[in-house]
Amino acid sequence: MTEKIKIMFNEDPNHHIGELAEARAYRGADFKITEQMEKEFVYQYQGTQLTDYLINVNFMCSVYPSRTRDSYAYKRGIRMENGKQVDYGENNEYYNIFIRDGLDLFAVWIRYFREIGVRPWLSFRMNDCHDSASETSFMQSNFFYDHPEYRRVRHHIADGYFARCFDYSIQAVRDDMLAYINESLERYDVDGIELDFMREMFCFAPGQEYAGIEIMNEYMRTIRNAVAHWEQVRGHKIFVGVKLFAIPHQVYYSGFDVFTWAKEHLIDVLVVGPRWETVDNDLPVEVWKKMMEPYGVQVGAALDLILRCHPHGEFYYLNTHETALGSCAQNLSAGADFTYLFNYMRPNAVDYTKQLNYPIYQEENYQMLLRNGGQLETAVNSPRRHIVTFHDIEPQWECWKLSHLPCTCEFPVTYTQVRVRCGFVPENTNVYLILGAQLCQSEEEIAFDSFDCYLNSVRVHCCGTCDISPYSKMKGYCFRIEDPAIVDLANVVEIGSTGAQKFEVEYVELRVGAEL
Repeated sequence: MTEKIKIMFNEDPNHHIGELAEARAYRGADFKITEQMEKEFVYQYQGTQLTDYLINVNFMCSVYPSRTRDSYAYKRGIRMENGKQVDYGENNEYYNIFIRDGLDLFAVWIRYFREIGVRPWLSFRMNDCHDSASETSFMQSNFFYDHPEYRRVRHHIADGYFARCFDYSIQAVRDDMLAYINESLERYDVDGIELDFMREMFCFAPGQEYAGIEIMNEYMRTIRNAVAHWEQVRGHKIFVGVKLFAIPHQVYYSGFDVFTWAKEHLIDVLVVGPRWETVDNDLPVEVWKKMMEPYGVQVGAALDLILRCHPHGEFYYLNTHETALGSCAQNLSAGADFTYLFNYMRPNAVDYTKQLNYPIYQEENYQMLLRNGGQLETAVNSPRRHIVTFHDIEPQWECWKLSHLPCTCEFPVTYTQVRVRCGFVPENTNVYLILGAQLCQSEEEIAFDSFDCYLNSVRVHCCGTCDISPYSKMKGYCFRIEDPAIVDLANVVEIGSTGAQKFEVEYVELRVGAEL
């Protein structure tokens, strides 16, 4: 690439169009979306570290009016679906924007992002299954309802959210997506496409994943050849990226031989990360980087928006700019080529919206993330918080979405080890270890000398308390790190109890340069 990726941003246009519908409801029926509004939307990213902007053009249906698959605009006029009567209403914002008002939202975005020096991409959700258990749904297509034989679980009743995903061993499924990719590249002149297999990465019938590896390899060759055709038409390079699970062996055994894709130069970019349930603060970035480096594939570390400290932790709370910058700093320190933001969509600055009440979306905080989260030197010098989370997705034959948290500490001591990624720490920076803890049978505070804790085999001492809500309702107990030099890229905290008090810990954080 002529310019290194710094921040790659995935925009969910359903979110954007929903905000426009809310603005219409607030301002009145005569409110009309204009190109100037969309220019203002794009220009909020000018001067940030955003270099690549991914427009997510489909779910099960197409967001833009499509020739090859059902679109949301099409839903305005239908009255029968899956053999049942439906009425999705006349006030269809997709129809209003793309057809009634003749505003091709994505073409406008592409033009203005290029104007501010950002590369536009198209992102394809390769196997989306939103609302797939419903007999009728605005989210679903006739192709889905008409072909139950194309689903990955058809040998018994559907047994979970991913059972109704399409089976990519079926030629018609592959052909349908390929036709849509070609149509999209014909309609939009972009610098890259992303194949988002995190929506969803369950693409083969149970037990057929290994046999699916060569099927998917050949499909990736077909897609790359299609992209090569559009490169000739457009007269410029079109990059190919993929988004996958975090753990390498899980990716491979799910049917995705990313190693062959890299070796054959079928991909230029690989993004790994969580699915949705939490930001993943223990991505094996170093491993992916070493595997992809010989082939020149750039590796991006994906951040989702939700932060959850363990699988049963408080839910649904969003990252702040400090927790998001913590993830950026630790991933870039570990060797990630760039930061990838998923679900960080912000509406037009001029629009009415309740969403701006979340701290992450407030202008100063949002800009701080986008101006610092894509380069190592700016990320590590930002106030940041590194909170232990967990891997939120795995193949269904594995069941290790586990965490050492919460853990119980009592005497005689059995230490619980928790790994905390942090990233580089500049000299003369305040660093704190924070534990979210409470006594097992009392609401009193834990005596500070009851903690027997170590960071990288060095004893640390509790020095006070702080608030760690909303991520934990427990009290935060703070340990000042007297010698920040002991803090490493990936730290091990050992937690034990010195005496009679028995307590539980559910939250572990390293706070770097951020206020308590």
